[in-house]
Amino acid sequence: MQEVIQETVTSQNKTSDQICKNAIEKIEQQENIDRDNKLIEKFRSLGAEYPKCAEALMIMTDNKNLIKEIFDISNSVAQSRRSKNGKTFEEIIRKSIPEKYKGKIGLQEQIRIDHTTGRFVKKEKDGYKGREDLIPYNLDIGEYQANDKIIIIISIKTTLRERFKQDFKVANSVGKEFLVTMGKKNDVTLGKIEEMIKNNITPVIPSYIDYPSNKNWKKIRNLSITLEDMWNDIYKILTFENQVVV
Repeated sequence: MQEVIQETVTSQNKTSDQICKNAIEKIEQQENIDRDNKLIEKFRSLGAEYPKCAEALMIMTDNKNLIKEIFDISNSVAQSRRSKNGKTFEEIIRKSIPEKYKGKIGLQEQIRIDHTTGRFVKKEKDGYKGREDLIPYNLDIGEYQANDKIIIIISIKTTLRERFKQDFKVANSVGKEFLVTMGKKNDVTLGKIEEMIKNNITPVIPSYIDYPSNKNWKKIRNLSITLEDMWNDIYKILTFENQVVV
């Protein structure tokens, strides 16, 4: 991999963009070759585990296009599963609203917010990047309308990886963001939690999740809140006596 980068960097008479493009293309090409070789090796090793299928597996590994098709299908299924898990998790969070707040807190879904002004927009425009998951509103006041300033948003992520950083701009443009995550064991770190807090995001991890083996788990818990806490905070914000929607 280092050789690929070095070869491209030393190219003459090329712009920085061309050098970058060539380097990425060569790296991606090598990654595809490495992926195919690993898949072929794995398929062949399966012959020892399933001797009755060994001959068929060997025939399959001779066809790289077939191996690629199998990989693409597997990857597509995995992406579909992640998407379905995300939608399921969102529905669970939406239905987790405590009984005492039903009839008081409403939820708008998948609305557009201008990430510069924090206001509800009807159409795509500069400063808009996607739709937000859930927007709580006071049922006595009614749903947000075009150009209303958004007080609260709920972002829902089954996993964080680096995707939580995508929320920084919108979180800093609205009143407050709650980010709910399932808190998978190696996914939530103290550094990520602290970064969220610095960017107007309150981390929310359901109370049943517990990873005592994580040396920072106690700190993570102290800096995050539970779902019940989140709904309590949302209700307080929406019903604050001096709150005015502008």
